[in-house]
Amino acid sequence: MPTPEIFSFDQDRLADGETMSVDRLLNDHSVLYVNHLTMALGLDRWREGVLTNDGDSTDFKRGVDWALKEIVAHLRQGHYLPGGVMLAQGEPLRRSASLRRPGS
Repeated sequence: MPTPEIFSFDQDRLADGETMSVDRLLNDHSVLYVNHLTMALGLDRWREGVLTNDGDSTDFKRGVDWALKEIVAHLRQGHYLPGGVMLAQGEPLRRSASLRRPGS
């Protein structure tokens, strides 16, 4: 059986120095995690569309590219799932180490 497109991403490029396990996330939060992966795929496609739009400035494209990559990475890593780092009370929000802000 072919792998659904929502699982077609490089898991090694996402981790923030943490061990990421898609199997564990699917086991712990199956329906919600599949929903997050579906949103991540849609956002990634939207990002690609913005980058090909000739009417937008380079700075705008760079900002959208960075922001959407950041959100997509957090969704794929399970950071918005219950108990995830983006929802933890009192925890500072961390930027993905694998992504750089535009111009940095």
